[in-house]
Amino acid sequence: MPALQSVEQAIEKLLASVEPVPECETTAIDKALARVSAQSYQSTINIPPEDNSAMDGFALHTDTLKLTTTLPISVRIVAGQSRITLKQGTAARIFTGAPIPVGANAVVVQEQCEFSDSSGDSNTVKISQIPLPGENIRAEGQDLKIGDCIVKQGTLLEPQHIGLLAAAGIAQITTRRPIRAGVISSGDELVEPGSTIESGQIYNSNAPMLEALIRKAGCEVVCVKHIPDDETATEAAFTELASRCDLIVSSGGVSAGDEDHVKHAIAKLGEIDFHKVALKPGKPLMKGKIGTAHVLGLPGNPTSSFVTFLLFALPLLRALQGAPTKLPQPYFEPIAFAIDKPRKRREYLRVRRSADGLVAHPNQSSGVLSSVVWGEGLALIERDLLLQKNDLVPYYPYPVFFNSLPFK
Repeated sequence: MPALQSVEQAIEKLLASVEPVPECETTAIDKALARVSAQSYQSTINIPPEDNSAMDGFALHTDTLKLTTTLPISVRIVAGQSRITLKQGTAARIFTGAPIPVGANAVVVQEQCEFSDSSGDSNTVKISQIPLPGENIRAEGQDLKIGDCIVKQGTLLEPQHIGLLAAAGIAQITTRRPIRAGVISSGDELVEPGSTIESGQIYNSNAPMLEALIRKAGCEVVCVKHIPDDETATEAAFTELASRCDLIVSSGGVSAGDEDHVKHAIAKLGEIDFHKVALKPGKPLMKGKIGTAHVLGLPGNPTSSFVTFLLFALPLLRALQGAPTKLPQPYFEPIAFAIDKPRKRREYLRVRRSADGLVAHPNQSSGVLSSVVWGEGLALIERDLLLQKNDLVPYYPYPVFFNSLPFK
């Protein structure tokens, strides 16, 4: 039998023929979360647009304090007010966000001042601590200057990107249209949640889980199908979804059993790029294509489906979106257990952090979905490796897989 390909080889093959969807849309920034920017955007203004106060206090010129520390208060300035000129030799009562008056070069926080009442309407202020020039002033353009890049083309838009776009006055941007995905779960034994279960049946957990994972990645789920272990029904389902979707994610039917029809259907309707990867859980993984639709066949065991979705489906979705496709960089964490028997394949253990290091769930079976919920991420254990307690291993918290940028 041919040697199983590595995770890296499989991802390289998986992405080799993927091009971003060509269609773009104009998207309001409040609807752009998890979209991918189709172009770069630069600021057309300075942020902040002018010097403003970082604190409540008194604006003044530090040279004035060389003569006296008690100054008359000539004006009161609040946020939203137009910029004015400070009368020489005086101080301005100023509040956070208010524009620094012309002629002032520092703000003294009110806790370092003495004035007659809490409203600041007294006639004079005594400065108890001399400020440095520029102190407590947010300078014009300290955040962004005109021409600075806000987001680059291919950026997966997070809330912070949307906030910065809004700060620059940008209300709409051009994004790639959402990826259209379909979900297929196969198996005679599957019953939909909410119905009565009988002997020999299990509830279909993969379909809603995969649908949620796809939506979490910012993509659309246009169809979810459950098909029996039947060749004709399998071919019909894949034919229908291939005409509607950019990506079909299936679970089950990719092993070598007599009732595993997915692999045969893909080979008949399109082509198979690769089948089987040297990892645990998830060895039976398959990638193919039907027409223009990419197909990712995940194993039927729910933990295998979850892990392989993170490792393979997310990079594929990101590539279709036009976003970076590198796997995230891991933490390196000590383990609170030992590996005294070498693995035959790379293994991704469901783990959580503790004061003693990473703790592995006691049951790493690919059918134990509760291990995924119990865990906080995946610990990578390479094949043929023996480890002792406190040895460092690569650790991937679940959230890092959904970020398009390498995580460090």
